[in-house]
Order: sequence, then structure tokens, then C-alpha cells
Amino acid sequence: MPRRATKTGSLVANLKRRILSGEWKAGQAIPSERELAREFGVSRVTARRCLKELCREELLIARPTRGYFPVAGDVSPAELKHRKAVLFYYMDDNGAPMVNNINAGIINGANAEALRTGLEFYSISCKSGSFLRFLRDRWEKTLRGLLLNWVDQGMLEYLLKSNLPFVVVENDIEGLPVTSVIQDNAGGTLQALEHMYAKGHRRIAIIANDLDWIHPRQRLAAYREFILRKGLSDCSDLCARVPGGEEGGARGAVALLDGPVRPTGIFVAGARLLPGVLKELAKRNLRCPEDVSLVVWGDPKIGIGPGEGPGITHIVWSAEEMGGLAMRALEERVRSGRPERMVIRIGTRLVDCGSVATVEEAATVEET
Repeated sequence: MPRRATKTGSLVANLKRRILSGEWKAGQAIPSERELAREFGVSRVTARRCLKELCREELLIARPTRGYFPVAGDVSPAELKHRKAVLFYYMDDNGAPMVNNINAGIINGANAEALRTGLEFYSISCKSGSFLRFLRDRWEKTLRGLLLNWVDQGMLEYLLKSNLPFVVVENDIEGLPVTSVIQDNAGGTLQALEHMYAKGHRRIAIIANDLDWIHPRQRLAAYREFILRKGLSDCSDLCARVPGGEEGGARGAVALLDGPVRPTGIFVAGARLLPGVLKELAKRNLRCPEDVSLVVWGDPKIGIGPGEGPGITHIVWSAEEMGGLAMRALEERVRSGRPERMVIRIGTRLVDCGSVATVEEAATVEET
């Protein structure tokens, strides 16, 4: 029984990749149960179970006596000229609805731009299969383009082959001809570090998520560039890569605060890491900013909640600007009629809440 489940899961994953890549067009039946069983060396019962699962995920439609068909099809650029609807699709990394201030801001900014240009703007959060079914069943006549907050590479390749214009928002997918609108991770990181450096800090640490994702990668790269440009000493003991969330923040704080060289300032490169950092400071009776200065990426209320903890200096950007620019970029994509690689970066600003103290012994610290 475990072996059958493994074969089923493997076949489902394989077929899902092929469907999302656009290997089969709408109106074109995928291989039959018998053909799949022969190709993958499984029973017809296993093949049928996989096809039914993909139907439940709404990636396939079963048509009696005809077979199984993908849910979405091609869109001709000429069909887009008179369409007015733009759809914003947002999810979290686990495929669950993600309602937060960033998405709310993106929606507000995109909707304002849509009203200005006479377009209709809608948003949706659902599983990827339901999303593709939604495109075919309800939007094939009116949809002008998509804004995508969460998407995997397979879906992007599928959408590229469908010729439906889209823009990725708050993310950047490298290696594909995709337009992205993303916050300036490098610029915001350098703002945070320069703020601490200007106040005399030379032992500046970073706590960053260890995911292989564009945001932590760009923030870490900017941190390393800063260290090199300032000629500061080796930062290997001042760089903590940790899992996300409060537990990750705590783990990073432990590594830095109990390490061989205690930092005078820490850049917390994600607001959800902050609660763990603050708890570890409290355990050691360390005060912010008197003992350790902090700057966090994003609104600290995301992590600690309004009215809790000290005011923390932080880096912010305008989600409304992000949504508005994404709509303009989508219109350019519609006009050009072809996908291309372009990254639009939203500028950041530092909100000084007094959590960075002045370090008077900067020269001494630098020498040691």
C-alpha cells in the first residue's frame, strides 16, 4: 500500500508539471489512463486515481467518452484590446489565502490606477487549480491581464504559453521573460546599515531568513557589499541565516548575542523575526537601544503587534505605489504584445523610532 501511494504522488506531480507548463492545450486531451499506465509503469487504477485527483484540484476537466482536458487555453493578443478586467491573484508560500497589509495596499493602489484608466479590478485568493478553472470559466471573455503576488515557475511557464499578459508583484522570478514589481531590497538594507554606521556602529550584524528566495538573498548580498565597501572586519560571526518566524529570530539572536563578538547593532531583515530577537534580549536583560541597537525590515507591528515592545526603527515602502506601478506595467505588456524581462523597484525609506543609539567609541571598535 505505501508503494502505491508513492507511485500515485509521483505521477500526480509529474502530470501537474506538464499541465502547468502548457504541454497540452485546452481542447487537447491528455494521454488516456491506458497510455499513462504504460508510460509510467503503473496500473490503470493508479492512473485513474491520479487523473481524478487532478480533477479535484481543478487542473483537469473530465469529459465522458472523450477523456481529460486542461482547464485553460490560449489567448490571442488581438482578443485583449477590448477587455477591461484585471485580476489580482495572491497566496502565501503554502498555497493558502494571505490577507495582510501589503496585499491590502497593493489592491488599493492597483484599484486606484484601474479607476483612473477606466479598467475593472478584482482580486482572488484560492488554490492554483481553482484559479486556473476560474480563468477559463468566468474570465475568458473579459480578462485583460493578471497581477500575481504568488506563483510558481510551472504556472508562469503555463501563462507565458497562453499569451495572457501578467505582472508579478512583490516577487521576482529570474530566468524568465517576466515583468516584476518588487521593493528595493538592496537600497532599503543599505539605508538601515548606513543609519547605524552614521551613529558609530562598526559591529553590525544581520539576521536573515535562510530561504532561497529573492528577498533574503538580495538583503544578504547588500549587507555583504556594505561590509566590503566600509572595509569592516570579517562578518562571518555577525551573519545569522535562520528559519522564518519568531523561532528563527530567537535562534539568530542567540547565535549573535552569545557568539565570540557581540554586535552593537543588529539589522533584522524581516519583521516576523523580530519577536524572537526581542525575547532573547529580554532574557539577557539587554536593553534596546542602550545595549543593542535594532533596525528591522518592514513594519514591526507585523511581528510584535501594536503597542507592544519598544518602538523599533524600520524600513518601509509603499504597497500602494507597488500596486499602481504594477497596473501601468501590465498595460505596457498588453500594448507590446510580448513578454520581456523587466524589474521595477519600489523605493524604501527609514522610519527612525529611536532604537539606534550613538556609539562614541567607534574608532576604538574599528581598530579592534
